Amino acid sequence: MDEGQQCEHTSWKGQTIGFDEEAISQLLGFPRSNFVHSMAGKRLQIKRKNMITLTQIWMSFILSNVLLSDHNSDLTLPKCQLIYNIMEHISVHVVQLISDALHQFVIIEPPGHPVDPEKSNKALGFPALVIGLC
Repeated sequence: MDEGQQCEHTSWKGQTIGFDEEAISQLLGFPRSNFVHSMAGKRLQIKRKNMITLTQIWMSFILSNVLLSDHNSDLTLPKCQLIYNIMEHISVHVVQLISDALHQFVIIEPPGHPVDPEKSNKALGFPALVIGLC
C-alpha cells in the first residue's frame, strides 16, 4: 500500500454504507446468533459465546496486539467490522490502526483511581506489543 493511501477498511470505517451488519453477524457468529442491541434497537456488540472459533481467535489477536481493549469478552460493532474485513480478505492497514490506537491512548485522560486520587487508573497500552519489542 502506498504512503498516504487509505485501505478499504479505513475508508468504510464509521459508515453505515459499506458494512452489511447481517453479513457480519452471519460470518462471525453461530447461525441464528446476533448482536446485542441497545434499548433503542441499535446493534452494539457480539458476545464471545456467540462467536465461531475463528472469530474468537482473531478477536484475541486483534485485542492483544492491534487495538486497545480493557476486556476481551465481546466485540463492539467497529471491531466486528475489522475482523469481518480480515476474514473477507479486504485490505486493512494494520500499521495505521496501531498508530491511531497509540495516539488515542496517549491523548485520552484516564479516569481517576477509585481509592487514591494521586494514582492513575490507566492500563498499560499494548502489553503484548511492548513485550515483543523488548
